[in-house]
Amino acid sequence: MTKLYDLKLESEFCDVHDLYFRATDCELKDGAVKFLRGGKLKFDTYFNCLSYSKLVHFTVLDKLAYELKLKGRFVVRIVKSVVTKKMKEQFEDFDFCAIFDQPFMYPRAIDFDKETLVEKEVEGDARIEFEIASLEDEGLCYLEIESLDDGGVFFGGSLLTEEEPLRSPKIAIAICTYRREKYVERNITNLRNEFKKNPVLKNAFDVIVVDNGQTLELAENENVRVVKNKNLGGSGGFTRGIMESYLAGKYTHFLLQDDDIVFDPKMLERVLVYLAYAKNEKLTVGASMIVFDKPTMQYEMGSRWRDTYIWPNGRNYDLSLAIDVLRNEEQKKTTYNAWWFMCEPVSVVDEFGLPLPLFIKGDDIEYSLRTAKEIMTINGLGVWHESFDSKYSGELEYYVKRNELIISAIYGKHKVMKDNLRKLFRGVAKELIFQRYVVADFVIEGFKDFLKGPKYIMNLDGEKMHASLRARAIKQVGKEELKKQGFDVDEMTPFAPPRHAYFTKMITLNGYLLPNFLYDKNETKEGRLVPLTKTKPKYFFKCKTAVQYDPATDRGFVTRQKRSMLFKYGFKVLVMGIRLLFEFGTVKRKYKKAMPKLTSFENWNKLLGL
Repeated sequence: MTKLYDLKLESEFCDVHDLYFRATDCELKDGAVKFLRGGKLKFDTYFNCLSYSKLVHFTVLDKLAYELKLKGRFVVRIVKSVVTKKMKEQFEDFDFCAIFDQPFMYPRAIDFDKETLVEKEVEGDARIEFEIASLEDEGLCYLEIESLDDGGVFFGGSLLTEEEPLRSPKIAIAICTYRREKYVERNITNLRNEFKKNPVLKNAFDVIVVDNGQTLELAENENVRVVKNKNLGGSGGFTRGIMESYLAGKYTHFLLQDDDIVFDPKMLERVLVYLAYAKNEKLTVGASMIVFDKPTMQYEMGSRWRDTYIWPNGRNYDLSLAIDVLRNEEQKKTTYNAWWFMCEPVSVVDEFGLPLPLFIKGDDIEYSLRTAKEIMTINGLGVWHESFDSKYSGELEYYVKRNELIISAIYGKHKVMKDNLRKLFRGVAKELIFQRYVVADFVIEGFKDFLKGPKYIMNLDGEKMHASLRARAIKQVGKEELKKQGFDVDEMTPFAPPRHAYFTKMITLNGYLLPNFLYDKNETKEGRLVPLTKTKPKYFFKCKTAVQYDPATDRGFVTRQKRSMLFKYGFKVLVMGIRLLFEFGTVKRKYKKAMPKLTSFENWNKLLGL
């Protein structure tokens, strides 16, 4: 039999045991689990469950076995757990609440539909064989080990198969970075260490680091090389990685990976297995993102692009809970996986070309929609990444709005115009409420530049454009600088917004139309301390001066309400809305016609100066 991968009891990358095993009357000590009589060890966990329904759907795997290293007498079981219709009904509103940041009450009583597929009494090392191809429903299998005596020990185990692989993947890991040496060096060190221990991975993977900042000094070897690159954002960096993978002529796949993720390199064993046994040789494999400072909270397990906006799968699932691990087995429609970790066949370049030159934001969405016809996301493939909700960069609004318009023009089918007009109005209104008037300009400029069409994008100097946006963006400063401006955030009390008054906020445009005498004079002078990230309109109701501050970074800025901006940007939105109505159809046709040229090697060679 062929070894697929090992069970993991612990990892240096995460210390939450519930992601690896669940123990009753047994404990992990010195790399092994030691049992009392009757003690149970269960692997219905994120990193060790067996996603049988997804394996059956995507791969040819069927006849499997767990090879276990044991000391003592045990009962070993293979248990099947399925996603039931009732379970789906109990969590029917969960995704909506998670995406729109609304509270959801977990069901108090959840009945797991379980079935023991195999039960075997063993003494010492054992092999437990089972088959999955005939298993129905969506669900998972997991290993359960029960000790019959005191002093039993579980040293580890591996998953094996009788099936022969269909292919032998050779994968180029393309990491894009811009002056973040410490993150790259950490991940490269981890990869090199794993390659030394695991010759299978060493032979199957190489690493191409695309250095957009041209500052990285990294020792190269047979598995790792650095490519200096012009800074055309993540789009330019990852495209260069795809180009290098393609032109090398020896790789079957490229794996696009953010420089700042935290991940266990042993996870690459699974990537290799899924690609080697995939029914579809063009299968794309993507990893979930788990929130770095909440290491059991899943941010996203693949997503759907729904004409003009993103609908993430599995948002806010708690991966330490057996119920949420099981819910991850539901096969939801997935049309794109972000480039924090996504693996595709190199052959897509011949068929579809290279990514669009979008600089940042949305390039992974567009390329997935164009090239990834089948995307596999699965329990056990996950990386930790800092939450996007914990960062603020105002200039990103330009890219988000412009690039989403381009994607909706190329791929949108239903209500595209209505949704884009809504995005224009809501995007500007949000920045007016948050007193971020420069960012409202960025929103409108994103729409304006979209209407300039593909020739503008093709001839744009992305590096200069980004520098210009950053120079105009609101500058975040530290606590000391805020104090010099007269706002000591250490002495200020964070504002507690009222819970209701929705009608008043609506008819007064969140306080813009209220006369000055209804404002708190002391607060107007001293300022109101509000969150910089994850802020909401209620924090700005009747607010003249806002100190927008992020305690995680100790940085922020001061903004002031300007009523004249309400009329200035109201006029701009009206003009842009009319232009969008009359020009969208023409620009849409131009983008579709220009796609082959925009995504060609010729265009990218010109942009990158190659």
